[in-house]
Amino acid sequence: MACGFDYKLSSNSNFYCVEVKGLNELKGNIQLTEKEYSIAESLKSNYCLFIVKNFKEKPFHEIIFDPLNSQLNFKIANRKVIQVSYNATI
Repeated sequence: MACGFDYKLSSNSNFYCVEVKGLNELKGNIQLTEKEYSIAESLKSNYCLFIVKNFKEKPFHEIIFDPLNSQLNFKIANRKVIQVSYNATI
């Protein structure tokens, strides 16, 4: 639903928004969309990354709460996207 996270977990008055990322190897790059970054920035410790690592061998996971204020160092990456579409007249 393009809300900036994949799952919302609720328990009584607490909630956590969870964004899932995956890596084939033990290390690699992850990317947050502008929406994911914005939501992480506003929710802080109520936002977490659930990162599944090492898909190629033996997968395991790591959970990082408040990812923008963690050991991760996010840098902005601007990309120009070209989208191809097809039009028809009815």
